[in-house]
Amino acid sequence: MTYHFDSVSDVLKPSIQEYVEHHITHKMDSYFKKIFSKEGAEITIKVSVKKLEDDRFDGHFQFVIDGKQFDYSTWNKPFRSVQDLVAHAFDHLKERMAD
Repeated sequence: MTYHFDSVSDVLKPSIQEYVEHHITHKMDSYFKKIFSKEGAEITIKVSVKKLEDDRFDGHFQFVIDGKQFDYSTWNKPFRSVQDLVAHAFDHLKERMAD
């Protein structure tokens, strides 16, 4: 898992990482268990979060799950809460994986 932050305070960075990890271990666990049941399966996640001047957040999430890439971006649709940004990205991933 990799993170890129732009204009995000050093105090907020660990919180964002915790939000992401919470979603992985509590919200996506059943989805990811199915993936990891396959031999050699891998999941990589790249998270990019930018704090805007109006204290809202834009983000880009890239999920590569067993060779399939899923992207989610909020550019031009910023969130007031970074928690909501992360939750929305993982909700979007769940929908894509269910297809």
